[in-house]
Amino acid sequence: MTGHTGHTGHTGHTGHTGHTGHTGHTGHVAPVSGSSYGGVTTSLLTARDGIVGFPQNPTIPTQLTPGKDATMAYWSCEVRTLLMQADLLGRLAVFSWPTNTDYKDQPTAALYYRDVKQPEKMDGEPTPDTYHKLAEFVRPTEEDFQEQTRLVLEYADLRAERLGEIITQIDLPMAFYGNIIGLDGERHAHTNHILTLVTQLCAKVAMMVKNALASKRPETYSPQIQPVIPSPGHSALPSGHATQAFAIALVLAELIDASREVKQMFLAQAARIATNRTVAGVHFPVDSIAGLALGRAIADFVVSLATAPKKACEGTKPCG
Repeated sequence: MTGHTGHTGHTGHTGHTGHTGHTGHTGHVAPVSGSSYGGVTTSLLTARDGIVGFPQNPTIPTQLTPGKDATMAYWSCEVRTLLMQADLLGRLAVFSWPTNTDYKDQPTAALYYRDVKQPEKMDGEPTPDTYHKLAEFVRPTEEDFQEQTRLVLEYADLRAERLGEIITQIDLPMAFYGNIIGLDGERHAHTNHILTLVTQLCAKVAMMVKNALASKRPETYSPQIQPVIPSPGHSALPSGHATQAFAIALVLAELIDASREVKQMFLAQAARIATNRTVAGVHFPVDSIAGLALGRAIADFVVSLATAPKKACEGTKPCG
């Protein structure tokens, strides 16, 4: 027997129209990659067969000179950023001590600049590294964290007002700074890549300090905290967002030679981003204070290298 025709389903609600996205950058001629791999490969194959003609002697290109600005400029921006990040990380070191008798036996971590000198000859003896302390951090006591927990509960009153910012700032978008001065990712490529480099450097250094201090998150001290966003799976102090936010504000201010008013606005934005993490319930206020100290130390370190004599920085020119 023929079965009954099923009921026609209800027409779903029309979804909200999303915001119009920014026009993307005009792409370079793309390499063979992505979902169009097969089609592009076949087209390139047949096109080559149609135009190359008979084999000819190869043209020998001019070789690149290692360590020169022109050579760095030849690499892609992603590669240059990676090389500069590795160079900067190689100049920094985080040392830690499980207890510190000067600070109530609390764990302590310190960030050092490592003065590395390359041997003049390949078979020469390397000069021993010298270290210069940039910042020191001590984990607060349990009594301190209990008092900080009460502050986090008070900050929770701002959640409804700042929830939009909190969610948007999970990945720390540069728009919160760029909007102050009209910074555009396409027209200001140099600046964009430097800020990306600073952001990545801060994330790695902050994680090393976090690991050394091993501080728990606010929700472990009170079930009333209940963060409005997922609590990160790493140590709380120092705040990585605060570290990045203040480092970006300070480096950007130096980069554009900002006026006093603009620099103050950069720092105010950084402070608001840091505070929003406490409002969200994932950080204590003291985490952001430590992040401010670490961010300033990293910013001073980056700026000092960037403004050093050209000979000392040759080969580490930012991309753009």
